[in-house]
Amino acid sequence: MMTEEKRKQVREARLEREARERQEATRTEITEEDIRPIRPFRGPEVARQFDTEHGSDGINIEGEVFYSDGSRADVNPMGRMAPPPEDDFKRLSNIVLYWQTLVDDAVEQFDHEKAGIRMVQRHGGTPDNPDAALAKLTRLQKIVEARRERLNAAKEALEETHTWRIRHDSRKQTESESNEHFWQKVNSIEV
Repeated sequence: MMTEEKRKQVREARLEREARERQEATRTEITEEDIRPIRPFRGPEVARQFDTEHGSDGINIEGEVFYSDGSRADVNPMGRMAPPPEDDFKRLSNIVLYWQTLVDDAVEQFDHEKAGIRMVQRHGGTPDNPDAALAKLTRLQKIVEARRERLNAAKEALEETHTWRIRHDSRKQTESESNEHFWQKVNSIEV
């Protein structure tokens, strides 16, 4: 049988937990962990060490784990582990893919959350906890913005690489030549 003192301790613990949950539900600030998903790694020691060395922020993109520093590893912890490429173009391409994937994921979460709130509105109601719903939407918005900033910084750095400029200039020249060729043909067709 539970004593009065024990009941009081249980009730206080429950009230503290509920207060923390209410505070968390209405939190609008974001942390580095919200922006870059740091997570514990489970696997062989060598894979765990690689994960730790590269930020423990890997995300699965089509069967490979990409890290924010440009390194990659096979999803299988016994598979290939590649540090960031020394070539800036390749390293920054990996980083852009990493941040683009995180931006896409955050936008999807934001859209899903907002659609849920709008669904409640269409049925003439309001969310059970409107403050928490707004706080979550605001927090997701901030996460999207922070991830987009990092994506844009990575894209800018990528566009400064020699390889990107050569490819970009080559593509422009090819398009320009193609357009010029097209207009020459059009101009040569007469009736």
